[in-house]
Amino acid sequence: VSIKGDAFRDCKKLKVIEFPEKIKNIDETAFRGCLALADANGNIIVRDTLYEHSGENTQVSVDDGVKIIADEAFKWCESVENIVLPDGLEKIGERAFCGCENLKKINIPDSVSEIGESAFAQCSGLADDKGYLIIRNSLFAFFGIDTDVVIPDSVEKIEPWAFNGCHTAVNVVIPDSVTEIGKNAFYRCGQLESALLSCNLDKLPDGIFSGCSSLKNVKIPESVKEIDLLAFNDCRSLTELIIPESVTSIGESAFLSCENLSALVLPENLEELGDGAFKMCESLKMIRIPKNVKSIGPNTFSRCSVLETIEAPEHLRADIEKCYLKININYYGADDHCDLSHADNNAGLGAALTDNDLVLHLVSDCCEFCQ
Repeated sequence: VSIKGDAFRDCKKLKVIEFPEKIKNIDETAFRGCLALADANGNIIVRDTLYEHSGENTQVSVDDGVKIIADEAFKWCESVENIVLPDGLEKIGERAFCGCENLKKINIPDSVSEIGESAFAQCSGLADDKGYLIIRNSLFAFFGIDTDVVIPDSVEKIEPWAFNGCHTAVNVVIPDSVTEIGKNAFYRCGQLESALLSCNLDKLPDGIFSGCSSLKNVKIPESVKEIDLLAFNDCRSLTELIIPESVTSIGESAFLSCENLSALVLPENLEELGDGAFKMCESLKMIRIPKNVKSIGPNTFSRCSVLETIEAPEHLRADIEKCYLKININYYGADDHCDLSHADNNAGLGAALTDNDLVLHLVSDCCEFCQ
């Protein structure tokens, strides 16, 4: 038996509440806005969870016995400067202290095993003198103003959204001590031009450089096996990219709207190529799909307006012939090793193809902008 989210939301006169033992789960937003339930410190605590803080004190102590700080519990509590958390605390929820701009000191007990996404977003008062907010070797946020950002060697993980909207960083160096980067870590870093990545990453997560419209130089290390959803979405300044042979999966819309990406070689070990992976790559003229790719979706190369030639394995013929308009398709067998790197992208490719290889097919959105 459980109590769902917002079940008692804004019940401002509710002062006492008791639950039968059979209720095992209570959603972390169940008591949002129940101000009369707050204790002397302004904390709304039910059982072992602190659901919300509504006080105006600069110093806040959380009672012993609390094991969970709920999602957004202290969100936008701008008066708080110092928070004392109890031993035995196990979890800090997502965005738990988001927007506590004056928070300067907080202890994280050893008992805490989980810290939620963006737990300390916009907590600039917790950052060091260079703008890094680092807790337990994880970089949660960056508030610095340097154009050249060299992340300290003590950092092992970059949390999701850590550099979200940073408008000062131009060059970023991520040390080899970093083994994990969270989703959207550099989302919309509009001035970012180059990123030197750790050689110990096994994937580039969802949206890692999404919206980095100035990004020109990035080398994907050979440790990377996955490039995930929207990883390089809208990286308009990216003109070329080497994807190492270690990569076996490219997610949906990974390179969506990389409008100036013209030089790209897919690794021979690639197995998964997500739908829309190269949609709206308007400078891409030719691409070779490796033989291990199992299937492609109808929008993988949708609206690539200058794409002229695709080299693809024979087993993808049915997929490809559903998708493209006036594109030369050169199919190869399992044992063939075709190389179009010497070919002229603008002329002569059609002469080498048979009638069966020339595919003329309307895609679903081919006439989308026809007036």
